[in-house]
Amino acid sequence: MLGALQAGLCGRAAAAAFVPTDIAGLKLWLKGDAGITQSGGTVSAWNDQSGNGNHYLQTTAGNRPSYTASAIGGKPGITGAVGKYLICATEAVGVSAARTVFIVAKPDVDLQALYAPRISQGYVLYFQHSQAGGQVESNATAVNTTTNNALDNIDSIYEAVFDGITTNKMTLAINGVDKALSNAVGSGVGTENATPTCRISDSYGAPVCEVIVYDTALSAPNKLLVRTYLSGKYSIAI
Repeated sequence: MLGALQAGLCGRAAAAAFVPTDIAGLKLWLKGDAGITQSGGTVSAWNDQSGNGNHYLQTTAGNRPSYTASAIGGKPGITGAVGKYLICATEAVGVSAARTVFIVAKPDVDLQALYAPRISQGYVLYFQHSQAGGQVESNATAVNTTTNNALDNIDSIYEAVFDGITTNKMTLAINGVDKALSNAVGSGVGTENATPTCRISDSYGAPVCEVIVYDTALSAPNKLLVRTYLSGKYSIAI
């Protein structure tokens, strides 16, 4: 009896649900069901759950994004608009460094910066959704973009990976499907801004429910772990 009980407890422990902190190198974790400070339907802060203190804030009341109680899969998130966004004074991962970025969002119109490190120069994995396609940038003048892969008004898991080595070369997947990227002519992966600023949900109205950033190009098995976690949480098929 005792042996069976112990075996059962071990089985439960082995089946513990995955969370992003289970993978080393987590630098930013924003999720709509934790860490949001909102009042009157607008969000003033979204606290980083990775333990690294990369919190996103908006001290100007008129620039605060909206709180959406049931944004994607019944889970809460934030919805930006023109001039309404959250901002962080530092980026989770240093410029030119390897990274893997996951974003759960539901873009609905053109020119949406879902996650934009270094907004004025030296973009590093700048996620932009547009009606022309999902896009990631490694520099203000160097763009990797997909054509006709945008998922308007569809709950989506965006994923981009940069290895920190290959100039202007990244991979992009949407809902677990790898997208072909065109590689525009550019000048490397950008330079550090004197006053870097990082934004979440900039420009137009796109609910954003979760942002996960690692400081490495994740292996295929680890990417699958994160994809599966997000898919199950938000009921998004991959």
